[in-house]
Amino acid sequence: MTNLQTRLLAAFILMPISVFVAVTGGFLFQIFILLIAAIALYEWWQIVVPHNEFRNYQYIGVVFSLSIFNFSYADMPTFGAFIWMFFISLFFSLFQNGWRARLGLGFGIFYIGLAALSLVHMRMDEVVGISLITLCFSIVWSTDTGGYMFGKILKGPKLYPSISPNKTYSGFFGAIIFALFCSWFIFSFVPILQWEGFDMALLLIITFALSILSQLGDLFESWLKRRNGIKDSGSIIPGHGGVLDRLDGLIAVSFGVLLFGFYLAVSTPEMAEQTIEMKPNYAFFSFLLNGSL
Repeated sequence: MTNLQTRLLAAFILMPISVFVAVTGGFLFQIFILLIAAIALYEWWQIVVPHNEFRNYQYIGVVFSLSIFNFSYADMPTFGAFIWMFFISLFFSLFQNGWRARLGLGFGIFYIGLAALSLVHMRMDEVVGISLITLCFSIVWSTDTGGYMFGKILKGPKLYPSISPNKTYSGFFGAIIFALFCSWFIFSFVPILQWEGFDMALLLIITFALSILSQLGDLFESWLKRRNGIKDSGSIIPGHGGVLDRLDGLIAVSFGVLLFGFYLAVSTPEMAEQTIEMKPNYAFFSFLLNGSL
């Protein structure tokens, strides 16, 4: 079986599972996200920390802290989430030797932990939760697919050969175009993205921004691996490598959504109050804009 066939087989198995868990939501979704975050953290740990300095009890402590965080989302305001994850990141990074390992591990815990929180908060919104998750998943998946197709067909100049030798400008812009097309198609023919106050123009702007962010997340993970002399973050997914290799774009998008919400919460409190007053049931938007659920 060729590498492409292995990749397609893994995708056909994993994609329905992801969709089923996302549609089901609730406790199952929280467990699923926690499991994925735990594996991603383990892979990140293996990349940034020398193997002889890996400590099981530290890793278990991080996952345990993240699980408490994950299941107490209803009582955690936005600013509190940042403080909590910052404290966990700082505390466990202090056990490492050298500033590089401390900085790398601390940022990884903060980055992956908050991305996981963002996904949980999105899905827990009773009104538009499934729509938000669908939007994020579709943008990331269409960006990956478009980048691969356009890059293979058109080829052309390399985007950043010192970090990711296979990525091209045609793949970068093709990914954005394909993501925009897929968002337009879903919005036009699938009711799941059609809710009050959300129009096509806003959808395309969001898609454009998140498609770029997804690709930056991919490049960032490629840079991290290359800097540490690693080809794949793991081997748990046949044909794809590790969880970080497969979900680097989704992690970046989820983290970016949370950062954007935090920016709105601290910079435009009047907008937050107006938005909550107009859409009182949109719990996730309230979380992003006001800082609490």
